Amino acid sequence: MKVAFVLFATFVAALQYTQAEPVGTCPSDMNPEKVDFLVDDGDCTVFYKCDWGKAVKFDCPSGLHFNKDLEVCDWPDRAGCGGNSEEGNSNSDSSSSSESDEDEEEVVTETQTEAEPEPEPEEEESDSSSSSSSSESNETGSNEGNSGKCPNDKCPAVNNEYPVYFAHPETCGRFCQCDWGVAYDMPCPDGLHFNTELNVCDWPADAGCDI
Repeated sequence: MKVAFVLFATFVAALQYTQAEPVGTCPSDMNPEKVDFLVDDGDCTVFYKCDWGKAVKFDCPSGLHFNKDLEVCDWPDRAGCGGNSEEGNSNSDSSSSSESDEDEEEVVTETQTEAEPEPEPEEEESDSSSSSSSSESNETGSNEGNSGKCPNDKCPAVNNEYPVYFAHPETCGRFCQCDWGVAYDMPCPDGLHFNTELNVCDWPADAGCDI
């Protein structure tokens, strides 16, 4: 019984080998810099590697076809093989279908995310509050800038090439800046005094202000 089974398996293997034939012939010699490959005439999952004039049969991994242009086992949709391989084609179709479904889901998700409207009432309230705050700050700045503590009589009627500055009459931490005949009260950064010689806010030790 065992002998019969072995004979049957040998017959099936021989039948499969006779059905699979390489396309082309192998060169008689071996090129150490290039390996010659041959495709199968009826099975995309099979390829042949030439070895001193003989075609040695190899099988691609499951689900792959031999790409004769790249001479590698590749995905069926890239290999471009038209032979018989239902298993490879079914795997390719299922994988392509799943990849297509995933791409469609990603597109739908991105479209839904982009289509979400932003709350307009909050933006309007923010804009109105910011504009009101800006107008209030401008009014406050204009009132404080020209508080009357900086005398206008020290300012020229028109602006020259360089602005005119002078010391504040009451504090070292502020100074007066002229603009078209009007003296504006300007603050120095915290901890600095106005230096009348350099016309800059400077360290107190260097500013020389003694008010």
